[in-house]
Amino acid sequence: MKRYLTVFILFISISVTAESWTNSAGHAVSATLVFREGNELTFQRADQSVFKMNLKALSSDCQKRVNQRMPLPPSKTKQAQQQRQARLTQLLNEQRADRAKKQSMEENK
Repeated sequence: MKRYLTVFILFISISVTAESWTNSAGHAVSATLVFREGNELTFQRADQSVFKMNLKALSSDCQKRVNQRMPLPPSKTKQAQQQRQARLTQLLNEQRADRAKKQSMEENK
């Protein structure tokens, strides 16, 4: 019960402190950053409506503010880099195999 009360109080205190967030096009909105999952951000307006936005859609100053307040855990960042590197390696290997196959077909003609 105490845990739910703490979360509720924290949620109320967060929802009261709306800030101005500007996207890369210069449009600003007043909202509270309530959640981050990777680069997907969830904001709440004063009227309690919720919206999502990609971190990269924000201005560079706002991106810095998000990263200071809700940084990604190092393991997730490293894991994401490793996944991107593995996918890139896979794509390069597929391209090499395709080129070798085409070259082999041309030589057999």
